[in-house]
This record gives sequence, C-alpha cells and structure tokens, in this order.
Amino acid sequence: MEEEVLRYIDEREREEIEERDALFTRLTENFTCELGKTISKQERHEKRLNSNSLTYGEIEFKAIAQVFQAMRKRFGCFQESGGTFIDIGSGTGKGVLTGALMHPFAKCIGVEILDSLYSKSLELKEVYDKHREQTLQENAPTFDVHQGDLLQHDWHSQADFVLANSTCFDLPLMKQIAQKASLMKVGSWMITLTKKLPSADPLFTRNPEDRDWECVMSIKMVMSWGYATVNVQRKIK
Repeated sequence: MEEEVLRYIDEREREEIEERDALFTRLTENFTCELGKTISKQERHEKRLNSNSLTYGEIEFKAIAQVFQAMRKRFGCFQESGGTFIDIGSGTGKGVLTGALMHPFAKCIGVEILDSLYSKSLELKEVYDKHREQTLQENAPTFDVHQGDLLQHDWHSQADFVLANSTCFDLPLMKQIAQKASLMKVGSWMITLTKKLPSADPLFTRNPEDRDWECVMSIKMVMSWGYATVNVQRKIK
C-alpha cells in the first residue's frame, strides 16, 4: 500500500509531489477520465475493436510520482536530469504529462493507437507546451506523442523509463511487449500495472537464468478504477 512508498519520501519531497499533483490537475482539467472513456468506447464501437486490451483507464499522477521517488531513493536511479520516458498506450497523454512533471527527463513520449485518444493527447501537448514556455524551468522535458501500434513502434530503442498501464492487457500482448523490452539497454526501468513482464515473472519464466528483467517492487496504489499493483522492473541483462 501507499505506506510502503511513503517511508522512502521525506516531508519536503511529499510537499513537492503535492504541488506537482495540483499542477497536473490544473493542466488536465479539460481532459477528464470520463472524456477519455467516452471517446475511446465510441471509437472502439464504430471500428468494432473488441480487444479488452484497448479498455480505457488512467493512472493517478500522485501514485506514480510517489513510486518514482521511492525508486530514486531506494535504488539510486534517475539522480540526474536527462533520459527518455515513454508511455506505451498513452491515451489522452496524461501518462506523458506525469513523466514530464515528476522528473526532468530530456524527452517524454507517448504511443497511442486510437485516433480519438491521440487527437486529445495532441491537445494536451499544446497545453503543456504553452505552460512550459511560460512557467516551467528551462530543463523541463519536451512532450511528444506518436500515433500507432505499440508493437510496431521502436520505443524499446529509445527508452530509459517505460510506463505501461497494462491492467487490461492480455497475456499474448504482454509477451509481445516483453519481447520488445528484451532489446532495451541494461539498467532501464519499466513500470507495469497489475501484470508483470512475463520475462520478470517466475510464473512464466521459472528459470532465473532466463530472466532479463527483475521485479524489484510491487506495491498497491490507487488508480482511476481502484487499487492496482504497480510493478517496478529493472533490465538486468
């Protein structure tokens, strides 16, 4: 639960996360979860896209930011600015914005397959870019989004940190994501929700020698639909 994460975060860091969460809320006031659900459902209905893997749900900024800060304190990762954050299945772009507000990455990128959600993420990019010019620090990340299938995009060759809201992803998709993730550089990080990468999960990869990822933390945190397990995984070979 959240208490497991908060023990790694001091009072000043908690206040900073609260301030960033308030900023996130202001920037996304016209991009509600209900809006994302509605336009996603409408497009999937019109195109007869029946895969449960396309079910819409949103991460909570504060939850991911807290987990990220705990990662930094516990494992010493991301102490410096730079690197590339990628959200695969990025919806209306809130995950990309989360990356941009929680750490001074060089670039924060989203990959989304549905036209309607991609269009909304371009609108959120405009909001962020305007705010970045006016008030954010010079080293604030760039925000970019790409339309396409996450299995066709080359996110794995760029990413230092990947976020996947994978609660509704089916096992074949998780296995395909794991295949692409196997090509990421050693020392990369990946957060998946509810489901671990098969290559980091003893249920699917029983021989430790066959695992190229390790799950170093699994913590239940509140998301838009209720509690979900946040799995923090590190590329080890």
